Amino acid sequence: ERDIRQKCEIRVSLEEIRRACYSSDKTPQKATESALNLYNLYLWSTTLPGEAERVKTDIGIGDTFAILSAHYLLDLWYLNNNCLYVIECLTLLEMALVRSPSNHHFKLLLIGLYSYFGASQRVYAIWDTMDIRHVQCDSMSHFVMFSYCHFMSTHIFAKSIKHLTKFHTDWEMKAPHNILDAYINESYTMISEFLVFKDRLTHSQHKSVSNTEYIYYQLLNRCNTQEEARKLFETSYLNKLVIHDSSVAKLSDNNDWKVISRYDLDTQPATAWEWSQIMNEDVCNALNSQKSNLTNVNKQQQLLRLRNYQLLLLNSLLSNTKPDSSYLEAYRVIMKNLSFIDQTDNFLNINEDSLTKMSFSACNALIIYVVYHYFDDIQKCCEEIKQATPLAVTLYETVYSGLDLLTRLIKHQTSQIGMEQLPLVSGSLRLPYVVNYLQASIHVFFATQTFVENIPKKLKKTASTEIKDLHSTFKKLLRDFLTVQKEFFSEQQQAHLEQALTVPTTTG
Repeated sequence: ERDIRQKCEIRVSLEEIRRACYSSDKTPQKATESALNLYNLYLWSTTLPGEAERVKTDIGIGDTFAILSAHYLLDLWYLNNNCLYVIECLTLLEMALVRSPSNHHFKLLLIGLYSYFGASQRVYAIWDTMDIRHVQCDSMSHFVMFSYCHFMSTHIFAKSIKHLTKFHTDWEMKAPHNILDAYINESYTMISEFLVFKDRLTHSQHKSVSNTEYIYYQLLNRCNTQEEARKLFETSYLNKLVIHDSSVAKLSDNNDWKVISRYDLDTQPATAWEWSQIMNEDVCNALNSQKSNLTNVNKQQQLLRLRNYQLLLLNSLLSNTKPDSSYLEAYRVIMKNLSFIDQTDNFLNINEDSLTKMSFSACNALIIYVVYHYFDDIQKCCEEIKQATPLAVTLYETVYSGLDLLTRLIKHQTSQIGMEQLPLVSGSLRLPYVVNYLQASIHVFFATQTFVENIPKKLKKTASTEIKDLHSTFKKLLRDFLTVQKEFFSEQQQAHLEQALTVPTTTG
């Protein structure tokens, strides 16, 4: 009996080495043979002596065979562009999880895949069984944050954020006592370790990302008017948002990726799981498909700064103050660093060809930039029309080009929702584009509301014919701009209604 189990352990080690050697030469044939062979080995390992009596909290001796087989199935997904291999992978991992319900490697692989496809209810069900505690709230919740932000119900997302916040609050209260206890017991080494640990948690990058996302969550779900949004910002501690390079340099990336078994030595993403990892790391904007020279950690930091500048700009809009030019300049530089826009300054004159090549994330970021870039000009134009001065005619040319660009960007984004497919997946699958677009549209919504309120309803009697014509043209331009946004939300409402009324049918 001992020899058989020892033979199984040796075989596991050999298959791990074989996987490492295979990573440099992937072919569909090799992947198919390896996946089938490892699946059979896994089934064989479940029949070994002691496995039937094994306690459920223990890890199966052959569980690694199932994990390796899952990796090869994901390779087949990549190589053959067929999502049936993903279904086989999910089936294998779910079956293995029944036999080893405490194997967190199975759970994290399943969470990564289910998150990728938006199966948020299953993500939450698996995550709930992992009994995440203490520092794991900070180091492991990045595995589910992407799914919670884009697919999960607002209640679950708020609950997860509060869970994370509670851990950090509790630790801030306990840290001084822990340091004092270490000093009393003369454990001086532990004092320095506690101080380092405290510093890492205080400047947790994941904590900063979660706080930013939580503000956006509240904007989307609790603020229907400018006044409600204004009150939210008064209690959101905007002064703590990470925006400056000095603050970013202090951020500590506590995300734990070593907790999961990975058998790919490639430096570039090569499997679906690695793509899922990147998507989860980029919580701030997971749909970015642009290439840049930034590492994933640096990229997330830049995305975090971008999101925080967006909130600061929105706060200036709600406060009826001119957007800070330094904020806009920093925002533009970050977009260039992320390769959202080209390195030239002509991105405001973007043509249709360039627009189609732009990622969904980049276009969202550009929409927000355009809103604030032209915000002051539009406000001035409204005021000059009100005063019936000739300067209004000159300003209107700038206003028209700004609203025309914003209209083209919005039409492009709304046309993408529900139309694009997930990378390497056959069939039409709905991406979490709606949430990302809605977050960008918050800025457009409140800015448009300000424009409509500021444009005069009536002109002075002394206004020239040219100003009167301009006034009518400007109001029509704003009506058309509002119509573009209204059409999208009407379509979304109709789509949800049709989905709710559809009764699924089953066949034998």
